[in-house]
Amino acid sequence: MGTTLSQTVLVAVDRGGRIPCLILQRALGVDVHYSIKVDQNGRGDGLDLERLTHFVDRAIVRGKHVLFVDSTVDSGRQIH
Repeated sequence: MGTTLSQTVLVAVDRGGRIPCLILQRALGVDVHYSIKVDQNGRGDGLDLERLTHFVDRAIVRGKHVLFVDSTVDSGRQIH
């Protein structure tokens, strides 16, 4: 079973994912994208749980496929 763009939420991983997500949003014709901070240095809290809670509380991601967009150009590391 496939999915449609109306069933997909684009989420940019700050900061490296902002531009790639914007390009993808425009290329796909998606109306909006969201962003979330992820500490990949191991010095902070990891995923921005307050922002994630915002997505859940407002049903932004409910019943949707979520596509996280990031760039590994800056550090080469991946989100685990």
